Amino acid sequence: MTAEDLLRHTRIAVTEYQDRLGVASVHYVTSRLHILRGDIPAARASLAEAIDLFERLGMRRELAEARDELARLDAPAEPAPEAE
Repeated sequence: MTAEDLLRHTRIAVTEYQDRLGVASVHYVTSRLHILRGDIPAARASLAEAIDLFERLGMRRELAEARDELARLDAPAEPAPEAE
């Protein structure tokens, strides 16, 4: 079973139990998976969902972490060091 499969099953379970914190956490972890795979648009979308839910739930620390991660994605890429 892949990480994506586990996240899909977890998302189904937390949605079924109406666990909004769980749903937000799944979105956040999904964004990390997208980042690792290089799918930045999907990562941004997952982070936006997580941020919305964390904000509604009053989860300040998690909200700050997700916003920081989104800011890192939106920051311009640093130039590669030049070889001498």
